[in-house]
Amino acid sequence: MIAEAITNEPFRAGRFQRKQALKIIAVSAAVCLIASILALVFVRARTPRYEGMPVSYWIEELTGDEPEKAQRALIEIGERAIPYLLDAVKTETSAAPSQFLERMSGIPVVGRLAERFAERRNRRDQVPDAAAEVLVKLPQHAQRFVADLARTYQDPQQPEDVIERAATILAELGPEAGLAMPSYQAHLRGPTLPNTYLTVSILSAIGPSAKESVPLLTNLFNGEGASDLIVAKALWTIDRRTNETLQACLRILQDPRQRAKGAQVLQGLEILTGMGAAAREAAPVVRDLLLKGNGNRLPAELALRCIDPSALGEAYAEANALARQWVEQTVASLGAQEVWTPTVERTNFFRALPAITALGPEAKAAVPRLVELFTATPTASLQAPENSFRVRILFRAAQALGQIGEASEAVVAALVSQLQSNPALAQACCEALGRLGRPARAAVPALRQMLEVKNSSFPSGSASTRHARQTDDCTVRLNAAMALVSIAPDEATAVVPALRELELVQDARVRTAARLARSRIERLESPPLEELLSVPITDFFLDKIKLLGWFGPEAKAALPELIGVVTTNSLPGLRLRAADAIRRIDPATYNRLHLPGLLAWPENLHD
Repeated sequence: MIAEAITNEPFRAGRFQRKQALKIIAVSAAVCLIASILALVFVRARTPRYEGMPVSYWIEELTGDEPEKAQRALIEIGERAIPYLLDAVKTETSAAPSQFLERMSGIPVVGRLAERFAERRNRRDQVPDAAAEVLVKLPQHAQRFVADLARTYQDPQQPEDVIERAATILAELGPEAGLAMPSYQAHLRGPTLPNTYLTVSILSAIGPSAKESVPLLTNLFNGEGASDLIVAKALWTIDRRTNETLQACLRILQDPRQRAKGAQVLQGLEILTGMGAAAREAAPVVRDLLLKGNGNRLPAELALRCIDPSALGEAYAEANALARQWVEQTVASLGAQEVWTPTVERTNFFRALPAITALGPEAKAAVPRLVELFTATPTASLQAPENSFRVRILFRAAQALGQIGEASEAVVAALVSQLQSNPALAQACCEALGRLGRPARAAVPALRQMLEVKNSSFPSGSASTRHARQTDDCTVRLNAAMALVSIAPDEATAVVPALRELELVQDARVRTAARLARSRIERLESPPLEELLSVPITDFFLDKIKLLGWFGPEAKAALPELIGVVTTNSLPGLRLRAADAIRRIDPATYNRLHLPGLLAWPENLHD
């Protein structure tokens, strides 16, 4: 018995130790579990929340279904959201979906999953930029993130998109980004890095409060166009350094090699525009760019208008004279040849049609040749009624005849001859006849017929779809009705039934124009012009401008808006329409602005 007890003692001792060890492990695990739970509770309690959802949720939702609400939530969370927003901003994004996902998208079933995965990935890739937008809207907390962003964009080890994003936030913050001024100055003093000019752009956005950096900026001029322009803009916005800024811009604009780099020319013109009268010394160079065109005409025009408005007026007047001489020479060069004969002179004449249209009454020398386009027989290759080149030339010729305004018997007959042709050409002829006004009364019978025109009246190839044919029909009828009102006001009431029908068609633009035209004829209690003026040009485009010109002097209240289109819009066709409307509403304003000016002078005459 004693021997057995001695033998079992080690076994019982080991079992006891194992039990003790298990108890210790269990207690430790329980303690760890409790600690983890407490930590989670603690972290959850400290995580910024809005409407019960954590800040991370709202950051993800910036590219979700309710981005505006997510922005509001993060702005409401405010300062506590900044660390999370910074993490998002510093996230590198992929340039494009992986080739693997692209390949998978073509496989049934799996492809749908791949597309959904690609969509989610795309949304995640947009989060950093969306987070950057939120940071820009938190300038009151700039001290919490400006220094961090400055370190980020100055670090060449960071991904390019992160560097660019950080610098963009600082530039958009403007003066608030000045909190990291020592960092910017140290960066400019350091070795030349690819991100140096990001610092220059940020200082430019900060403005006058970055004045202490001016000496460092001046040292950055190195004769390289793009770099010097960035420095020049900064020197102007920070300290109005007129001479340095002006000389940097002139180096670009006067150098033929630099002129070939359109982006740099545009940047230089933009800086001069911001300088205004302080850049008067550059007026001759800008004027030269203005007349030569080469894709820089509108920016040069905007710059000269700010630098020296009188010089712009002189340039417009010169452009009128040059265009008039060019048209006269082009018409004279045709000599005795028929207008459709394929020669270099004929090609030049066709190229001059837009200028002839723009000059209007000042291009009367072209009238006989324009009429000849309608009466002479084209070459065999152009004789088909629907030949697109022939139709396009006749369309422009009709526009030109309407603008010139000479209502001779030959002109009226030429325009009437094409009323039953291609719908687009028929519209142009109707509009031209309406511009000729009462002297074109011989066209009234033909225009009355156009009020009843049906799609079957046009050649079968005039439109590719039924809807397009219906639109053509309605637009032709509308133009015929408006022409009749202009030519024969005494018959205006006879046009009303046709306009009422057009008010019921599918095309909203035709409906609106028809209703406004009828309202003018019937002189309803609510003046149609008030409604027309209230519609933004961007909503009604050429239709609105055309109607304003049709109303004539009654539309004088629209002059500021039309002048705005002529002086700032980038679409030449729209500017020409607005200029013509100004001429019909108030000829004195048209002459004061020296119109059409550059609108009649080709962009690249040498091409």
